Amino acid sequence: MGLLWNGHSSVRGKALVAAITSVCSSGFLLFGYDQGVMSGVIVSQNFLDLMGNPNSSLTGAISSLYDVGAIFGGLACAVFGERIGRRGVLM
Repeated sequence: MGLLWNGHSSVRGKALVAAITSVCSSGFLLFGYDQGVMSGVIVSQNFLDLMGNPNSSLTGAISSLYDVGAIFGGLACAVFGERIGRRGVLM
């Protein structure tokens, strides 16, 4: 069973809902994993030394900007992904 045939999806009904749910669930799982990685990074001594031992406000701003960057990166991939292709998006 192919996903696309002449531009039309062959997945319909419950199979489509299951496919969308699994993809979205994987995305949220990976986003949560990234948050866990970031929380480990901002408390490591190497990061703190490199950033000049930032105070808690600056550390919060750095962590928040990580999320903002993820949002803009995802939106940019959605907008430009078709135009520049898979390789261009990865670059």
